[in-house]
Amino acid sequence: MDTRIAVITGSTGSIGQAICVDLAQAGWHCVGIDLQSRSAPMRDFYRCDLAAPATIRQVFERIHIDLGTPDLLVNCAAVALHRAFLETTPEQFDQTMAVNASGLFFASQIFAQQLIAAGKPGAIINIESVGGFIATNDPAYGMSKAAVSILTKSMAKQLAASKIRVNGVAPGLVNTPMSDAIPAPVHASYLENIPLGRLANPQEIAKVVSFLASDAASYLTGTTVHVNGGLY
Repeated sequence: MDTRIAVITGSTGSIGQAICVDLAQAGWHCVGIDLQSRSAPMRDFYRCDLAAPATIRQVFERIHIDLGTPDLLVNCAAVALHRAFLETTPEQFDQTMAVNASGLFFASQIFAQQLIAAGKPGAIINIESVGGFIATNDPAYGMSKAAVSILTKSMAKQLAASKIRVNGVAPGLVNTPMSDAIPAPVHASYLENIPLGRLANPQEIAKVVSFLASDAASYLTGTTVHVNGGLY
């Protein structure tokens, strides 16, 4: 049996790296996509600005030429600028939406087009966020993640006939540099409201991604798994 290929965007971030490691241990050939330099244990790496749709298409076409049609896409890339509603500039809003929502949309579209052209089944897993379901102090980020949540359901419905499953994972507060950048009083407030009393670690998110990518989840699509310690 040929090794299945997984493409992970945001692969050099803490959660992205953990996903690469866990999928590789499960036998996947992991291909990383990120704007940053390679630093994760993946087999192949491609630099890409997910805010530029033309660049996304070029990178996915390059992956297809180099490795063949991937089987799995994990949309993990995201930015969080931690700006309050009254302080968010148009430029900051556009950057957040371009990476978190638009980039994910077009990466998924191109990936699905390649799968359908090849006549292959496959899966898309979107890393959503608790911020897309509750009010936060970074509303542009929350808005972008709420968009991803509804996109997960819409893609699942439209791609099911092509045997492409689409699911989401919505972490709560995870121990990463992104969460470290949250202002201390806000961070403390979030932590106080987590029933399990602690932050998640990236590996706990990665394990859920690996499950959704596996044959054990073969009848699961259009679902978001909330991994938030009981935050809401």
